[in-house]
Amino acid sequence: MVDVAAGLEQLGHSVEILTSHHDPSHSFEETNDGAHIDETSLSKVERFSGTLQIKLIPTFLPRSIRGGLHIYLAIVRQFHLMMVLIFRLYTGFEPWHDVYVVDQLSACVPLLRFLTGRRVVFYCHFPDKLLAGGKEANLDNRPQLSLGKQLYRGPVDWVEGTTTGQFLPTINSCQPLTSHQARQTFY
Repeated sequence: MVDVAAGLEQLGHSVEILTSHHDPSHSFEETNDGAHIDETSLSKVERFSGTLQIKLIPTFLPRSIRGGLHIYLAIVRQFHLMMVLIFRLYTGFEPWHDVYVVDQLSACVPLLRFLTGRRVVFYCHFPDKLLAGGKEANLDNRPQLSLGKQLYRGPVDWVEGTTTGQFLPTINSCQPLTSHQARQTFY
């Protein structure tokens, strides 16, 4: 994502990255090689002014609960970030952009597109349902997932498939293998 943002800026576009987590000690140099600016209107927002503009909108939501529910909480954190963005757009605290790029999770794409009326590009990574050991990934005769794991993964796999396959006309990724796997999985 950092390479995409840097490339867009080199082409003359204005790029701002919104995130709910940014650790300057564990990040790409382009995201923190400048000043750190606090902006406290409406909700605490921190800006990292460097080669790329990073806007940190912290969330009260944990990354996991007792070591579990990672993917569900990631989706909820993404919706929190999106709703803060929407609030800030409609109240004039955030400038409107021509295009929004969503990274990692596609769950918010349809709603973001609807609420902004703008183009939304999803930067796809390898399909999570394949990484999480879903039946599609069971190519080497591994045992099927337990009932509990199937119940846990079912709704997430449905959301990923629906929001990636039905709402996105193209798959954007940095690897041909990722694009191929995503097309094969969702179309």
